[in-house]
Amino acid sequence: MTELAKAYFRWYRGSKDHEWARDRVEEIFDEDLDKAWAVTLELIDAAPSKECLYYIAAGQLEMLALNLI
Repeated sequence: MTELAKAYFRWYRGSKDHEWARDRVEEIFDEDLDKAWAVTLELIDAAPSKECLYYIAAGQLEMLALNLI
């Protein structure tokens, strides 16, 4: 698991110190869909719980789908 994925899930659990990870993921989605897909797969693989996995499915996966239509 990369530092970005670790920090992202720490942010998701409420850590204000890791907001940079959420911001970086959003930047990647704005910049490059191929990288966004890679980050999404990494977050899915690294999800520490079903709740986190559901969050990724409702967030990153949905954003990718909307950008592909």
